[in-house]
Amino acid sequence: MQDAGVGLKDISLVQQAFDMNAFPAGDIDAAQAMTYNEYARVPESVNPDTGELFQPEDLNVIDWNDVGTAMLQGRHLGLHRAS
Repeated sequence: MQDAGVGLKDISLVQQAFDMNAFPAGDIDAAQAMTYNEYARVPESVNPDTGELFQPEDLNVIDWNDVGTAMLQGRHLGLHRAS
């Protein structure tokens, strides 16, 4: 985040629940997800902005493999709602 100009004083870190309910509800602005688990839950959720199920184009997805901070287990993604 700091490479993108986002400082630690600009954010509030919160404990993210496994069920991802806080992300579609808008309670959190960004989330971390595994492709086989938490990410799969988002398209099953209604986007409150559209009233429709979330679509991939509704999200900004950061693949940690692409930015050099990947973890060994599975494929982690960072999610943020597209504006």
